[in-house]
Amino acid sequence: MRLERSQIEQYHRDGFLQFPDLLSADEVAILRREIARVSRIESEMVVREGESRVPKAMFRLHESDGPTASSAFYAAVRLPRTLGIAQQLMGDDRLYLHHTKVNIKAAIEGSVWPWHQDYGSWARDGIENPHLLTLMISLDAARDQRLSVLPPRQPPAWAPRSLSRYFDSLQGLVGRSG
Repeated sequence: MRLERSQIEQYHRDGFLQFPDLLSADEVAILRREIARVSRIESEMVVREGESRVPKAMFRLHESDGPTASSAFYAAVRLPRTLGIAQQLMGDDRLYLHHTKVNIKAAIEGSVWPWHQDYGSWARDGIENPHLLTLMISLDAARDQRLSVLPPRQPPAWAPRSLSRYFDSLQGLVGRSG
């Protein structure tokens, strides 16, 4: 999938793009079946909550080995519609996939995901430069759109200096002042 120049400009201006039909209904069904399969695995890669121990998050589905490995997710993250988009937006064909995570919100019993900023976690993982991209694929329709994306403007006061340098470079890229 080749992005239009206007889409790349929109990404650099707004910080995100939306692709409502990125995956087909059949592909979504396959990924849902894989989530159901992996959710039954007892592993530290499947985080559970509540008395019923329902899965809240599942990690490492993109890998070729390990308890939560999934050939469907392995393929999905390497599609021209996923990896190809990331390569175009980042301007680098040598990208690596840091991690995959499936977030699950169980009805009634499931806990909320509080607001957070992910870079702090990635910095602890050894990523020195926050030249990162997140691909989120919603496999279920959300009745209430609660995902917030903050546009690239300026770092919060608590941000590490490396993150401040990143926001400085973004401002130059998108032509915004704080």
